[in-house]
Amino acid sequence: MRLKRFLIKLSLNFFFLVIFCEFIFYYLVIRQCSWPEDFPQTSDNEESSGSSLKVLLLADPHLLGPYRGHWFDKLRREWQMRRSFQTAINLFHPEAVFILGDLFDEGKWVTSAEFNDYVKRFHEIFAVPTGTQLYGIVGNHDIGFHYQAHPKLVKRFEEEFHTTGVSLITLKDINFILINSIAMEGDGCSLCAQAEMELRNISQIFKCARNVGNCKDTPTLRSYSKPILLQHYPFYRESDRDCQEHDPIPIELYRERWEVLSQESSDLIGELVAPRIAFSGHSHNYCRLKSRLGITEYTISSFSWRNKNNPNFLLATFTPTEEAVKKCSTPRESTVITIYIVGAFVGVILAIIHWPTINPMRLVILDSAECVGEWSARYVMKRINDFNPGPERYFVLGLPTGSTPLIMYRKLIEFHQAGKISFKYVKTFNMDEYVDLPRDHPESYHYYMHHNFFRHIDIDPANAHILDGNAPDLVEECRKFEAEITKAGGVELFIGGIGPDGHIAFNEPGSSLVSRTRVKTLAQDTLEANARFFGNDISKVPKQALTVGVATVMDAKEVMILVTGAHKAFALYKAIEEGVNHMWTVSAFQQHPNTLMLCDEDATLELRVKTVKYFKGLYNVHKKLIEDTKVPKQALTVGVATVMDAKEVMILVTGAHKAFALYKAIEEGVNHMWTVSAFQQHPNTLMLCDEDATLELRVKTVKYFKV
Repeated sequence: MRLKRFLIKLSLNFFFLVIFCEFIFYYLVIRQCSWPEDFPQTSDNEESSGSSLKVLLLADPHLLGPYRGHWFDKLRREWQMRRSFQTAINLFHPEAVFILGDLFDEGKWVTSAEFNDYVKRFHEIFAVPTGTQLYGIVGNHDIGFHYQAHPKLVKRFEEEFHTTGVSLITLKDINFILINSIAMEGDGCSLCAQAEMELRNISQIFKCARNVGNCKDTPTLRSYSKPILLQHYPFYRESDRDCQEHDPIPIELYRERWEVLSQESSDLIGELVAPRIAFSGHSHNYCRLKSRLGITEYTISSFSWRNKNNPNFLLATFTPTEEAVKKCSTPRESTVITIYIVGAFVGVILAIIHWPTINPMRLVILDSAECVGEWSARYVMKRINDFNPGPERYFVLGLPTGSTPLIMYRKLIEFHQAGKISFKYVKTFNMDEYVDLPRDHPESYHYYMHHNFFRHIDIDPANAHILDGNAPDLVEECRKFEAEITKAGGVELFIGGIGPDGHIAFNEPGSSLVSRTRVKTLAQDTLEANARFFGNDISKVPKQALTVGVATVMDAKEVMILVTGAHKAFALYKAIEEGVNHMWTVSAFQQHPNTLMLCDEDATLELRVKTVKYFKGLYNVHKKLIEDTKVPKQALTVGVATVMDAKEVMILVTGAHKAFALYKAIEEGVNHMWTVSAFQQHPNTLMLCDEDATLELRVKTVKYFKV
């Protein structure tokens, strides 16, 4: 039970850590960005920036394919991209999205079927809402470098993303030119020739928009504005040394036609379309600079965490004459990993701190049955008052019947009438009820509880739960009773008495120690014992009863067991000094983390004198349980199981005063009254003792070990 609760708390801590790292943290980082609005001052005849277009730009997502990268690497990188992109879409609501090449990492190698799967995953990750336009520009990883770019690869990409070698797109009178950088080799190949022809045709469209040249049969623009250039390769530059803004490590040397366009291609594009601003990718590093064309160029870093610890994207606001651009950050992977490590460490520490406290079995020995009744009533009163129940937080109490708890009930009634305790926000669950005995029968437990307790206190009758022995379906009644306990949040304190044979509720000898609420046929001894309540006529005693199971009571946060009278002394001995045994079901509570037993002097007659002395010596500690002050004289200690977890245990025993303890550890079985005996079950125990400590051992035992 402790381990289960620990694992539940640990799992909840990890769940909230994952939610923070994989959802909330993305939102917190990306929301720090915003749309840029810092346009330069315009003249009166220029178009107002009010008719603006909001665009999100990113580059090089490099979706992994079937050949490169571990499956977890693929899963992780795609989740990071999906989370960042979708967070940005939900926060900023761009009107258009441009992805500047290398959409796929292995596009140049995959088959048509694999490419179709690629495209499907791409659209799942970079899904955009209705009204937002998404454009993908080809990169070298999509179709290969110039010498690898087979027409089939080019065609399938262009068909899927509706682009050609050079495309003109107009959105809200703002012109974008999308260029296939691989086709800008300038060597006259069919791909390059087609792209150059398309570039010249677009150049002619812009000339005609300015009323320059012969414009017959040339498509027209609704209004002229200088174009914005979007491509995968950056314009030619020697290195990143001239970048006005760049990532921490600038690239020192670029190769023409590999990392950047050639000088000739860069100049040709500038000459033909004269863009006002350019955006590119490919280098995986961010850079803003004045290009060789004299315009501002932004090179966008890779959007894949496989390539960058801190990917970024751009938000741009365009009008026909103006532009404003802002760089936006995404969560650093190193930061996320750090949060996971710190969060996991803190989560484990918190779970350990809140590890359920296990108290040893407490036995409080009192002078008489009257004292047991008053002590138990005071304890119940303190537990309820300390709990401070209310309309949203009920105290759940398990209750017994029989002669033993009558004094407790009488004292609780007195405390209630004196205004010391209220049962208004208490829910109760009784242990058992006879089958086929009318509720109003003087020996039914409904009658018992109402007559001896409920009618004298302020409990809501709807909150007093007693099993119905007259239900048409007894099995269903038991199931519903368990469900009601669960619905109430479990029992905070379950009180029980025991019979002379050590049974609790009607869990008689031989009952399963993991039993739940069920129908139980009563043993002959029980029928004979209960005959006194039915005029000593055993034939009138019900033969069956509904009872909570041992496990039902074990699930309570705390269990208090009342034992009075010499006739129950042997049962108490079995519960305290011997091991767990289903023939004495009360013994199961040795394994409950929080058991409190109350007994009178008569009930201790079968206990060893030293057992009685031990628990009486703790009386001053135990009496603090019913006082308002904190219990003093406590200690922190490792548990038996903690030591048992060690790979090896060595125990030192010296002196004649420890001889009997050594005898218990060596020659008798495991018993919770001699905790050292538990190490008989450890796979690697070494005991060292002197001659004096062997005095209680049998001679043959000593001879055996000396040999």
